[in-house]
Amino acid sequence: LVAPGWNVIGGGEPMLPGVSIGHNEYGGWGLTVFGNDSEDLYVYETNPANPNQYKYKGGWEDVKVIKDSIKVKGEAQPVAVELKYTRHGPVLYEDKPHHKAYALRAAWMEIGASPYLASLRMDQAKSWDEFREACNYSRIHAENMIWADIYGNIGYQAVGIQPLRTNFSGLVPVPGDGRYEWDGYLPIKALPSVLNPPEGF
Repeated sequence: LVAPGWNVIGGGEPMLPGVSIGHNEYGGWGLTVFGNDSEDLYVYETNPANPNQYKYKGGWEDVKVIKDSIKVKGEAQPVAVELKYTRHGPVLYEDKPHHKAYALRAAWMEIGASPYLASLRMDQAKSWDEFREACNYSRIHAENMIWADIYGNIGYQAVGIQPLRTNFSGLVPVPGDGRYEWDGYLPIKALPSVLNPPEGF
C-alpha cells in the first residue's frame, strides 16, 4: 500500500484493511498467537413455556432469533436455519428436554472491539513507541506482537482484549442469569512487553 503517509507491504486479514504482518520503511512486525481466557460459556435456564426465553436477573429475556438459509451442495433447496443470540453471544447448543441453552461470550466480539483494525496504525509506525501505541488498539484474541526497526531496536508487546472477572475464574461454564458478568477489561499496555531484552532476542 503506497499513498501519502503510507508505504507498507505484507499480509493482512481477509476483508479487513491494513497489513497485520509486514514492514514499512522504519520497521517490521509480525505476530504469533498466545492463550488468554477471553471467552466464557454461559448456561441458561430456558422458559418451559417458551424455549426462546431465558432467565436473567429474575425475569425472562427474549432470545434474538435470525432466520436464514444455507445452500448445501447436492440439495435442490437451501436449508432453513435459525441463528439464536443471548445478551452474551451466540447460542451454541439447546438442551430442550432439560430447558437449558448454552451461549458463548467472546471478548473480541464485543461492540467496538474491531479486531485487527489496529493494523492501520501499525502500518504507519515510525518507532517502537508508535508501534506500541498502535498495539494498544488491538482488541482481538490474544497475540504476541513483535517489532524490529532500522535503528536496531527489537520489542515485544502482548495484545488482546482480556475480560476482568471478580467473582468467578472463567475456567468452567457459569449460569447466564446475571450473577457472572465481566467487570471491564485489562488495559492492553498492562500485558507483558519488553524493548531490547538483554537476551538479544
